[in-house]
Amino acid sequence: MPRLSALMTQPAAAVLMVIAFVADVHSADPRTEALVEGLRSHVVRVASLEYAAEVTVKRHFGVTKGNMTPLETPQEIFYRYDFVVSGPMFMMQMDMRISGAQKSKRSIQAYNGSRFQLFEQEVETLELNSQMPRSPYLAPQASLLPFMFVLAVGGSEPRIDMAALLEPARWSDLASSAVVAAPAEVNGEPCDVLQFDGTTGNERKSLSVSVSRSNGYPVKWTIAGPKSSSTTLVTRSLNVDTPTASVVVPVSIVATDYLEPQHAIRSVMEVSVEPSSVRANHTVPPERFTIDPSLAKLVVDADAGTTLDRRVAPARRGAGWRVGSVIVFILVLGFALWYSFRRRG
Repeated sequence: MPRLSALMTQPAAAVLMVIAFVADVHSADPRTEALVEGLRSHVVRVASLEYAAEVTVKRHFGVTKGNMTPLETPQEIFYRYDFVVSGPMFMMQMDMRISGAQKSKRSIQAYNGSRFQLFEQEVETLELNSQMPRSPYLAPQASLLPFMFVLAVGGSEPRIDMAALLEPARWSDLASSAVVAAPAEVNGEPCDVLQFDGTTGNERKSLSVSVSRSNGYPVKWTIAGPKSSSTTLVTRSLNVDTPTASVVVPVSIVATDYLEPQHAIRSVMEVSVEPSSVRANHTVPPERFTIDPSLAKLVVDADAGTTLDRRVAPARRGAGWRVGSVIVFILVLGFALWYSFRRRG
């Protein structure tokens, strides 16, 4: 799906740099396993989740001829989206605007359990595909960011969505790769720290995760290497009590990406969730995860290899004048014949 990769902007992808982090393997000890199980419990508690969020990404560096160069004016990208997920299914309606642009781009992404759907309002096109793209969310997702390190450990390149966090192998890899480091405080909150050492490409990197002692939720994770580093910090969260479990929802996140060794800020991402929009473990009608095909004038079915084009072909220029001329000619001819017969009569 080439259009999908075109929509996935570089600033949005910056925080995903930790994917394919190959961590060293250790023998898991009971304390490590307990911390990892506590992290996993936060994921499995969420049967469904819904919220509205805003994201601002500010880029300080761009790519020129393959090299990172400072931007004279930082580029900002703004996202506003409504998101709902239930098991593997999800729907996200998103507006995205780049600083200096005249208007925003609107799109809807959804997965109904069998088909991924992407609707782009600007071109009124709906794409359907049974194959899920690796990055189905086209904006940094608030509920996913605190757990991105789970997808990083193991060295593979998993799909970057909430469903991937439920894969058991992810958590077993996490337990066998982590060691418990010295405790730390994050914004005055006592935390246990899990440490991972490994490689990304040819670089040795270190990944650390700070886990709140009060609720076992990841409040900070950092990955550091000789050429780049990044930090994701949950600055505020919300506890949502549901009939089945208490769910922690991050409502404020700051992710910073650095160029090393100068430790220059490459990009800063701020994610804000509207607390009043949060719902958890509620019943979501299945039809919410299917985009209405009538929204689109062009429907592309990648599986069937078909395209349904509802666009009306524009009338040929001058066709109206030609039709009018024919009508006038017929009227004139009719009048002439009538007048001729009248004189003969």
